[in-house]
Amino acid sequence: METEGEKKVWDVLSKLDRKRFFYVNKTRIATSNGSLNPDFVVVSADYGLIVGEVKDYKRIERGSTQQELVVFTEGNYRQFPNPEEQARKYALALVNQCEKRQELLRGSRLAFPWQHVVVLTHQPRHFIEECEKQGIFTRGIVWGKEDIESPHTVIEAIKRLPWKSRLKTPLDISVIDILRGILNPSLVVRDAEGKEIGTLTIPQEFLSTEALKVTESLQIRLVRGVAGSGKTLVLRNRVHYLRTTYPQHHILILTYNKQLSENLKSTLEKEKVEHVEVATLHAQCNKIFRNVRKKVTENYVKRLAWIQEHWNDMLYGTNLDDRFVDEEIKWRKEMRIFNNEEYLKVARRGRSKALAQRERDTINLIWDDYKAYQDDLKNRDQDWMDWEDVPLEALRVLNERRDSPHRAAYDVILVDEAQDFTPVWIDIVKAMLKPNGSLFLCDDPTQSIFSSYSWKEKGLEVVGRTKILRVPFRNTRQIATAAHALIGADDILNSSEDITKPFLDSTQLLDGNVPLLRECSCESEEDKFVRDHIKKLLRNENTRHYKVGVIVPKKLEKQFEDLNQQNISVVTIGTVKGLEFDAVYIVDLSHQGSKYWSEDPYDVAKLRREIFTAMTRARYRLIMTYHGRFPSYLLPILEHVHRE
Repeated sequence: METEGEKKVWDVLSKLDRKRFFYVNKTRIATSNGSLNPDFVVVSADYGLIVGEVKDYKRIERGSTQQELVVFTEGNYRQFPNPEEQARKYALALVNQCEKRQELLRGSRLAFPWQHVVVLTHQPRHFIEECEKQGIFTRGIVWGKEDIESPHTVIEAIKRLPWKSRLKTPLDISVIDILRGILNPSLVVRDAEGKEIGTLTIPQEFLSTEALKVTESLQIRLVRGVAGSGKTLVLRNRVHYLRTTYPQHHILILTYNKQLSENLKSTLEKEKVEHVEVATLHAQCNKIFRNVRKKVTENYVKRLAWIQEHWNDMLYGTNLDDRFVDEEIKWRKEMRIFNNEEYLKVARRGRSKALAQRERDTINLIWDDYKAYQDDLKNRDQDWMDWEDVPLEALRVLNERRDSPHRAAYDVILVDEAQDFTPVWIDIVKAMLKPNGSLFLCDDPTQSIFSSYSWKEKGLEVVGRTKILRVPFRNTRQIATAAHALIGADDILNSSEDITKPFLDSTQLLDGNVPLLRECSCESEEDKFVRDHIKKLLRNENTRHYKVGVIVPKKLEKQFEDLNQQNISVVTIGTVKGLEFDAVYIVDLSHQGSKYWSEDPYDVAKLRREIFTAMTRARYRLIMTYHGRFPSYLLPILEHVHRE
């Protein structure tokens, strides 16, 4: 039964700054003889581990030995064990549990100090000091009623504890997560064989509850959230709920990114969620082709290379260039504007400069020439489709071929990273959904790397059916602040009603290292710095288990590919969507992104979204490098990083 004093102590401890303290009351510590239950445990990032016992003794006298106290209770004097010995016993038992975890050791000893505490809720400080003089209590171990008046007095009491050592640097977040798993085994994550593979982070623990609310509300169609706010976790929880509640439902999860698709599939398998299909949109299109015995494209037509070969000379001296024309053809296919007359009249959203009649006429000429080239390939039974043609052709099959088994096949379709799904892609999703089927979408327009369309343009009504997640749980506050500075500084991105503003002051956000920005003299120095820094990180006791991602420009993939053999993921901005790592290295900022050379405001907005997406892949550490001129569009991050 809870005592009045315990409630008072628990109340004040619960108000400690969540950025610096993790606190739990009434934990169970397993021992060889059963279990022990201290009244509270506090993990301080700055000081270490504290195990406490609370007593409401109103009158105390010295017992016959130092191990006993005479306590006046219920009108009688009774002799009790000294609570200091009791608290010490609890602390030793917890320390013994911690020492079983190699990640918490530095050599043969714990990598952090620990301390036991007794709280006498009715005793004043001067009485406790007198007991210390008489040898009843060890100096600094026992707190009195003045020490639990507020979070400030508790922190001051923590500082006065007789710590055997002091932390040189704050406890790493990964250490705190391991301690949380020891204190609350329900937070431990295990694989299909029961092997421990990690601990739910504080944000994940919080989100597991929040996600349940979203999961069970089938009226919600869209979950919109900032990067790292738990959208994919919500999606996974919804799959769990649907699989359990509607076991006969045919369920499909679609993603843009192949690696994200594979990660989701692997996670669901470990969680023993069966009979759920997971695929990228293009992989699903290929399934549609195979099921009607249609040829699957193995090599996509490289449209930009074709434009450069056949039209670059003719574009010289105009306001157009090859990349601009390539994106315009891409946009026309995504919007299904095949008629040249329609293109001349349509409003063109997403360009910083208006397209004059002469420029649109030129693009129509290139469009017709490119279409003739594709028709010729098709007539010769060669691969003729480019990336945008695949969903167009799949949609045609679904609309025309009644024998396609994917037509109206799914009871539920869930889409992750839905901001990158174009209007045509959404039409395919709707064509695969049963008439009374359920569609569930997760998106973040700030990460819209590959396309940028409103839900109205995609033909879906989401107003009133949306849940917003504003806290970027994946990242530390410092990483999230630096990344969102890019979005906050961009007029185009901020003018969109779809952009979700983050809640960076949330107490649920963890604090950590300020992102590091390293200026190098040349590409080879950049290469050496990144490799040396990774080695140092993985040799550190606190970070040697980190999952590391290195994000490189396309041109540097081969240069860094040997790191893949060291369990380090080398990826590009185009493949990083939906992934996360404990530590992220963004290499050669000057040449990152698909349009690093552009000054066009819309291109700059796209660049910022790309770098923002890369930065928000990092959970605990973010290191960025560059050589030469620092990109002007990244200037907003400078006040939020450590430069060297």
